[in-house]
Amino acid sequence: IIEVTDAKGDTNPTFQDGSITINGGGGGGGGGGAGDQDFNLPAETVDAGNNICVPVTVNDFNGIISMQYSINFDETVVDFTGSQSYGLPDLSAGNIGNPSNGNITVSWVTNDFVNGTTVTDGTTIFELCFDAVGSAGDASGLDFSGSPIIIEVTDAKGNTNPTFQDGSITIKGGGGGGGR
Repeated sequence: IIEVTDAKGDTNPTFQDGSITINGGGGGGGGGGAGDQDFNLPAETVDAGNNICVPVTVNDFNGIISMQYSINFDETVVDFTGSQSYGLPDLSAGNIGNPSNGNITVSWVTNDFVNGTTVTDGTTIFELCFDAVGSAGDASGLDFSGSPIIIEVTDAKGNTNPTFQDGSITIKGGGGGGGR
């Protein structure tokens, strides 16, 4: 429900919808809080039937207090099997959930509320692991989103304006060694 009131009661607001267009390539960012972090997922390939773990890396992750977002994927192509390789203090499997097929949620808070947490550019903050359950040639996007959990990254000054580079997993012919 939308409600806008003034001292006299309800008003009749007018809303203008907007849009955001995300072009290829990472980097950049809009003028939010300090840092404008970059969160990145790669484009990977995996043999049919094998498991692959894909890194989530960051740049400009400076003085961050908290972060939350979702990552969506096609559950008919890959099946989420867990997370590993945690590169942030106090980040663990308990911070990464799979509330429903095709949806991963990430929620983390630093222990240093004064200075936040800083990691070097290119740090893998965690890896997501998947079994390739589709057929050769199938592909699944790994898309950062605000559904089912909204996107929010904060530093000591408040909300920042992160950018996200989506990734993908493509299944190649069967057999052979594992992914990463």
